[in-house]
Amino acid sequence: MDGNYKEIIKRHYDTLASKMNVDKVVMHLHNLNYLTDDMKGRLDAERSRITRSRKLLEMITSKGRISFTSFRIALIKAGDLLLAKELLEDSKQLSGKQDQLERSKPLVIDLDKSEEKSEFGSDNTSENGSSQRSMINIGNNCFVVAKTYKGELNVHIRQFEETKAGRLFPTKKGVVFPLPRWALFMNLEPDISDCLKSYSELESEQCWHLGGGVYAKINSEYPTVNIRHYWKPDDAEQPVPTKRGVMLNKFRLDNLRDAMEKLKEFVPEIEDAVPCMYGDDHMNQEGMLRCPECSPFDYEKYC
Repeated sequence: MDGNYKEIIKRHYDTLASKMNVDKVVMHLHNLNYLTDDMKGRLDAERSRITRSRKLLEMITSKGRISFTSFRIALIKAGDLLLAKELLEDSKQLSGKQDQLERSKPLVIDLDKSEEKSEFGSDNTSENGSSQRSMINIGNNCFVVAKTYKGELNVHIRQFEETKAGRLFPTKKGVVFPLPRWALFMNLEPDISDCLKSYSELESEQCWHLGGGVYAKINSEYPTVNIRHYWKPDDAEQPVPTKRGVMLNKFRLDNLRDAMEKLKEFVPEIEDAVPCMYGDDHMNQEGMLRCPECSPFDYEKYC
């Protein structure tokens, strides 16, 4: 978690530990896929409510900024509205300062001149044959990255973290788009942006399938787009979300729209990329059912 967000938790630590409905907050954090089964089990094993509260706050402060957002959502769902409001007021002041700082940073990192290229191998080419075309910052060290791996060019939206020395390195929090999937996302992005602007008017969750196991979702409880990889367990009827994904607020989504245009300068192949659903082999239902992009969890049944 960013140091400033840790300070917000510490500032309200005593009040949160003594007043929050920790059992409901833990339940909702578990439902949001922030807490794993193991983490929830460790919290449930604590006998006293105050000890559970303190251990949960330790977990929150040890994670990234996304944990702070998830924590506030869980407080709201648990009915701790006043606590959530206090955190929100502090975070608004912090977000305003951070957004101003982000706007002052260059959007595109020039990999030919930047020292960041050393994090990905000499001359942006690593030993496993991966090479990087560009890094475009869309806010708070979340980057749109075009990268070739084993001969396949993909676009990533990925969260990076900084070392104490100020060097950037990629985390596992992110989404991968092959070029046809990225082309579909570009087509859907205006609808997603319009929906986010009016999120408070939504009567139900809005969902877009971006290809493969990747979905973008918006609900009326919080102004964010959750883009995430899903998978389907053998005993499940519906696919479930994984930890691989990113959450974009309005500021990041606006920057993402600009990044989509700038990325074309570094990856001209994007102009020729076509979503698979527009191919000749998808002109009938059978073609779509056999496609791992269009029917990622059932296509093997029809092959």
